[in-house]
Amino acid sequence: MHSLSTNLQRSEHYIGQFSATQTPANGLDLQGLRNATLYAYISAFAQGTWTFSLEHSDTINSGFVTVEDTDVVPCAECDTLASGVFYTAAPSGDIIIGATYKGDKRYVRVVATAAGTPGNTEIAVFCMSEPSIQPATT
Repeated sequence: MHSLSTNLQRSEHYIGQFSATQTPANGLDLQGLRNATLYAYISAFAQGTWTFSLEHSDTINSGFVTVEDTDVVPCAECDTLASGVFYTAAPSGDIIIGATYKGDKRYVRVVATAAGTPGNTEIAVFCMSEPSIQPATT
């Protein structure tokens, strides 16, 4: 018997304390994956905002453009999609948000945009994905 999470893979995108916009140089490689849900953990912060958006490309480190809203399935807590933005975090306690990418590009990245001087904020962005090819179950 297999659990639902047996074949899930986790990939870190970036993690750390940030006070300015984070635009990763490289995207996450989605080749061979059936789906990819990107999650962001944002720690409590007192002022400003953090806006999270998705970009995609066919090249690992260049050519990134905003993901079309039709290629994103946001989480229930997420904002209404607008130009790839799936969440804007206002000062509050810790939160985890996510969005599933269903586009056709090989690489995807999450851009965290700081506004209003949010100060050092712990942010961790990671991807949970499921391979296209699954082992046979018995």
